Amino acid sequence: DHTWYILNVLTSSFGYYLWYLPKISFHTDAWEELGAASLGQGGAPDGRGGAAGWMNGWTIFYWGWWISWGPFVGTFLARISKGRKLGHFIIATLILPSIWSFVFLGIMGAAQIRMSNQAISAGLDGKTIATRYGSYADKTAIGWTQSLEDDDGNPYTQWVPVPDGVTRLWWLDNDDVLFEHLSSYGGRGWATFLTVISLICIVLYFVTSSDSASFVVDIMAANGVEEPPLLQKIFWAFTEGAA
Repeated sequence: DHTWYILNVLTSSFGYYLWYLPKISFHTDAWEELGAASLGQGGAPDGRGGAAGWMNGWTIFYWGWWISWGPFVGTFLARISKGRKLGHFIIATLILPSIWSFVFLGIMGAAQIRMSNQAISAGLDGKTIATRYGSYADKTAIGWTQSLEDDDGNPYTQWVPVPDGVTRLWWLDNDDVLFEHLSSYGGRGWATFLTVISLICIVLYFVTSSDSASFVVDIMAANGVEEPPLLQKIFWAFTEGAA
């Protein structure tokens, strides 16, 4: 991929996050909460203001989410971190996961935005298979006309067809975006290898998450016993899967 571009995106995104986080922390949708202008409460007179209630709904949603999720995750982290120093705990549970998420999502997001921009500028509108995938596109019609100069400074144009690895990602199902992105790297064998590795990581993630969740629920159900019965843990694992 375009390494320098991705590094620029990571730097810009991190700076934007540091700038925007304090701003959004104090945002309260003050004018939107006044409602429509026709209510006479002072809402946006041009009718272009946001609807009232969004901030309240999402705030309450996150309250409920954290109230239910906080003790659950806290119990698990406290159990596996017993005997460790507080500094190590903070680094392992807050700092490193945040850095990893920022780098991973930054790299994948930057690469997919670039691919989408390439697809749009090349003429892939995504309405058909031939205009969704670069590998199926008409190379004589889908691509770019580049204006260049030769060594003597004389201008000329050059046709560059869209590469096979470029895809109009917006038209794909959410489940397909990751794998279509991975398939753009290298040949079919390398793409298959990356896909298999990704599937293994996804399976391990869900298995680990389910095992951790079952363990915590089992501890709670056993009234705080640190080593609850295995059969009870298996019961909760199947219950979570069924739910």
